[in-house]
Amino acid sequence: MKKLGRNDKCGCGSGKKYKYCCLKSDVPTMTNSSKSSKSLYDKIVEGEIPFTSRIISKEEEPFSMVISKASVTINGITKTLIDEEITLSTNTVSGDKTEESATLISIPTSDSSKGTIKTFGNAQVLNGQEYLDIEINTSNNKMSLRSPNGLFASLKITKQRDSGFNFLTILFGVKNNTEFVNEEGRKNRSDIAIYPNGNGKFIRLSDKNGDFDSTWEISNEITYETDKKVMYPSTITLSSKIHTEKLILNFNYQNGKVQLINGNFE
Repeated sequence: MKKLGRNDKCGCGSGKKYKYCCLKSDVPTMTNSSKSSKSLYDKIVEGEIPFTSRIISKEEEPFSMVISKASVTINGITKTLIDEEITLSTNTVSGDKTEESATLISIPTSDSSKGTIKTFGNAQVLNGQEYLDIEINTSNNKMSLRSPNGLFASLKITKQRDSGFNFLTILFGVKNNTEFVNEEGRKNRSDIAIYPNGNGKFIRLSDKNGDFDSTWEISNEITYETDKKVMYPSTITLSSKIHTEKLILNFNYQNGKVQLINGNFE
């Protein structure tokens, strides 16, 4: 199998030089005297790479995409990867506009039991599933984390007033910094809320006034169990434009609940 040079005739049969034809293709083209390398399509249908779909928005533009069904046929056997309506969207939540947002869904074609969804910024993935409860893996449903440089996070479970659903709140502060409490009883800290309802935003950032806090950035990795049609956060990374540390939170899902296992600053 001989690799084509830039000035060789392209193996696709066009008669053009390789550099003017298929050089920029994702899959290298081989000479006619040998079998061509596997195409992206072949790799997907043979289970070598996952089924992937992604949307990106910049300058606060809203985008959305709906996947209703995805399947792959390997050796004559068709396997369903997605059998429900999943909506990927960016910058569609009012009040949470971010300069750049993205979401990606990736489903292994060789094992349809689990997939991964990643979001960044103001992005969400909806599949119409019911509410998922959340808890912290401690006896008092609270957790305190501190970085070597004095940044700390106080995590606890709070009940939403209008719905009665539990959600996770994270209050940030800096050691030896004076804080005040406003009329609503809230401290002057960044306030991050995580709602693992599987049918809306997992995370919302607020400043001391309850408005969107642009000093924080979010990247969220979600596990998608296609057989159960359940989505839940597995790793959430919170980055601050003010502080050098990143807060990384790890979750799992069991008995119908999303559970915060641990967290640490890096």
